[in-house]
Amino acid sequence: MQDIFTTIRDELLDANPKATHLPDLIRAFHTTQSKQEFDGLFKQFTEFIHPLGLITAITPPATRILLQLLEDTDNIHRKQSYTQCLYYILSSTLISPNLRRLQVRRIRFDYPDYPTQFRDSIAIYDIIFNNQQLFIEQCQSDNAYFVVTNIALLSMLRDQDIAYIHEILRCINYYDDVWVKSIGAWAFAEYNYHSYKSRWEDYDKLLLEWVKNGESFTFRVCAALGYMLIYRKNLESQNGQVPEVVVDTLAEYLSIDIWKRPIFYGWNLHYFVLGQMPFNRFDEDRILYKNGDLSLLLEISRRSNLTPAKAHHHYRELLDIAFRKINRNESDHYWESHAYIDVSDLPDQLLYEYPERLKKGQYHPNKPLNNRHRQVLHAIVNCDPFWEIPTNLFSYFYGLPDNKEDLQRLANQG
Repeated sequence: MQDIFTTIRDELLDANPKATHLPDLIRAFHTTQSKQEFDGLFKQFTEFIHPLGLITAITPPATRILLQLLEDTDNIHRKQSYTQCLYYILSSTLISPNLRRLQVRRIRFDYPDYPTQFRDSIAIYDIIFNNQQLFIEQCQSDNAYFVVTNIALLSMLRDQDIAYIHEILRCINYYDDVWVKSIGAWAFAEYNYHSYKSRWEDYDKLLLEWVKNGESFTFRVCAALGYMLIYRKNLESQNGQVPEVVVDTLAEYLSIDIWKRPIFYGWNLHYFVLGQMPFNRFDEDRILYKNGDLSLLLEISRRSNLTPAKAHHHYRELLDIAFRKINRNESDHYWESHAYIDVSDLPDQLLYEYPERLKKGQYHPNKPLNNRHRQVLHAIVNCDPFWEIPTNLFSYFYGLPDNKEDLQRLANQG
């Protein structure tokens, strides 16, 4: 235990001369017998090494310390706390695979440590990647919550060792916990989508089997979204067809009000899962909308029982797909304030009003509508729930009429 402090102390002080208190703080929270005292002291530590969720020069050596502490304890609460902290650090690095485009705004240059974020992010990623076997082994814990944390962390790495995917499949088969199975299915799909090594044989068939026979709806949805992630890779072998069971599962998922979706059931227990599960529009891949072609998405829409709020969310995405085929992420700041709309909280009108400085990216079509445009407009015109809440969505973003009848006439042209 003493080696942890003697070998790393100089590096901590080189990174931040104000870190003189850290060795004593680490010793205090790592050796205390009080869970409450541990939580309080460890919070002080994390706030110093990872302030406001930002990477600073002291974060890489602190990451190495956390790994040593993790191997030095058998206390499951502390192992969970250390691993979860490593997850948060990895997820906020500037090279994180699930980095959101708008997160770049977090770069700060008015504090001396912040300009090192790029270099420090690479160092942190390498430190954790080189210790992935530790997290694979931790997946063998009997504590399902701890297993989910480790799967979440491992799934942010790329080109993992094949032992990782063997362990994911073991966890899915061994545990009854819905989140182990669900995040495991998603991690399995991501591995086969991104890996430069040998992919699992018939991985698409295994995902499809989970969609058909998964024990819970959340598990089936994650498998279906995982299938959509690899859908483009399977166009030739599947003759361009998505299996009916996948379409029906996604249609059922789309019908659920956003606040009643599975991620919110697990919010208190698995807060960290939010960054990993494909339930948020701002996730990097936006699986359903990115990988599904327009005709498939319109078919899913037809089968869904959309509420007014969900209809607005969904068709707003399809308009984005039809009109913004390039640089669709430009619209993220428009959507951000309306990311979650609960029908019980909706006003009489859903109007978009933003400062003038945010309007310069809005799209005004100056060419005749094409077939993709007309397909989406026809679907919207024929979706009665969408029209229960008047909106300026069309005029504000696309220069189109907001009136249903005018949109119908426009869609019928050509």
